[in-house]
Amino acid sequence: MKKIILISIVAFTSMGANASEWVHLSSVSLESGLNISFSIDAESISETGRYRTAFRRVDYSETQFDEEGSYNLVITLNMWDCNNKPKRNKILSFLSRLGNNTVSFFNYKSEDWQIIYPDTTGETLATFVCSY
Repeated sequence: MKKIILISIVAFTSMGANASEWVHLSSVSLESGLNISFSIDAESISETGRYRTAFRRVDYSETQFDEEGSYNLVITLNMWDCNNKPKRNKILSFLSRLGNNTVSFFNYKSEDWQIIYPDTTGETLATFVCSY
């Protein structure tokens, strides 16, 4: 009986540790009527020296299409260089979904960094992640 209780406690604790805490940071409305919202999973933010990693979520109001298929949600694992001026980031992993179905998933091996421009959604996300 003690083993069953212990297993239940461990299972419950590990489920809570994996919960996402999506914080909505920005929305963009395009002339086409497409609305895009950007969020960061605050629970996933981690720091390694000058770098921070976190999951970024992009929700589309309309289904998007590419060579991999149709999707309305993209989740990426990003890394930000918080001490660089200007700030920069790169995508480490990419997942797209249509509803609850995964459309594509892949990991990046590139060392290419993207500059984050002032007064953009990218800067809003970087400021949040780097100050967390």
